[in-house]
Amino acid sequence: MTVSDYLALAERYCRFLEAAKITDDEYAENLLTSCVTYPEIDENTAHKIAATIPDSVRERVEREISKVLSESYRFPTPQYGGPGPSAEVREETRQLYESRIRVCATLLARTLNTV
Repeated sequence: MTVSDYLALAERYCRFLEAAKITDDEYAENLLTSCVTYPEIDENTAHKIAATIPDSVRERVEREISKVLSESYRFPTPQYGGPGPSAEVREETRQLYESRIRVCATLLARTLNTV
């Protein structure tokens, strides 16, 4: 996934929110969890993503960021149909995704001044 893909996805979430196809909670969760497929998020990207966040859900996004940055947060283990990879590989993937979402949340928090 490229930066432009991630930005397009963030804008699509905004359109879904405006059309009432997703809730505020779904918007906040999707905005952060979708960053796991983009491993190279940086401050510039975080600023662009933050600019897409509607004022009406900013507080909800800030709460989601706080949740992700809490010590108790644990990204869910990916599930696969069929035999899929071993439990060890799934745990490695979970840890990778968790580290990526924490980086994204940290950068967004700095951008939104929530840290």
